[in-house]
Amino acid sequence: MVIAPNYALSGRGRPSWPTNLQDVRSVVSWIRSEAPALGIDPNRIVAMGESAGGNLAELLGTDPGTSASAVDAVIAFSAPSDLVSLHARSPLAGLAAAQFLGGLPRQVPSEYAAASPIDHVAPGDPPMFLVHGRQDPLVPVGQSQAMASALTASGIPHQLVLVNGGHALDFPVHYGDLTRRLLEFLATTWNDKGSLSRTP
Repeated sequence: MVIAPNYALSGRGRPSWPTNLQDVRSVVSWIRSEAPALGIDPNRIVAMGESAGGNLAELLGTDPGTSASAVDAVIAFSAPSDLVSLHARSPLAGLAAAQFLGGLPRQVPSEYAAASPIDHVAPGDPPMFLVHGRQDPLVPVGQSQAMASALTASGIPHQLVLVNGGHALDFPVHYGDLTRRLLEFLATTWNDKGSLSRTP
C-alpha cells in the first residue's frame, strides 16, 4: 500500500519548518495506529521521497520524534542531507533552504542543523536506500555521498546508487530498473518476523 501525504510548503516570507516534519510524523503515527484497519504490517513502514520529500524521508529515519512516528526503512532520491553545505554549494538550492528555514545559516544555525538528516544519524537508525543523479545541478551528488559516509560510520545498513541524470529523477517513470534493487534491499534488511535487522 502507498500513502502519499501532503505537508506544509514554504513560500516567500512563509517558512514551513518545522511544520512539514510534524505533518509527516503525524502521518506515520496515524498509519501505525490504523495498521490493522489498513491491512498492513506496522513494522514495515517505509518513508520514500524525492528532493525536499527525500529530506523529510531521511529525517523520519534519523529524527522521528517518537517511536510511533519512526519508520522502518528510508528510500530517498536526490535528497538534501546537509543544508549548511547545500546553501554554500548550490545558490538556487540555498535560496530554497533559506525560504524553507526562515533565514541564512548564520541567522538560524539551529534550524539548519535540525533540518539536516546528516546531523542526526546514529546507531540504530533504519536502513536507507539512497539514489542520486551524478549530474544533479540543484542538490549536488555529494549530499548523498556524505550521507552514505555518515551511515557507514554509524553502522547503518544502506546502499547508495548513483545514476546518470539530473535532479528530477521521476522514479519509477524513469529508472524503473531500480525497483528490483530497492525491493531486494528491503528484503535483506527485514528478518522473517517482519522486523528490521539492524546489523549491516
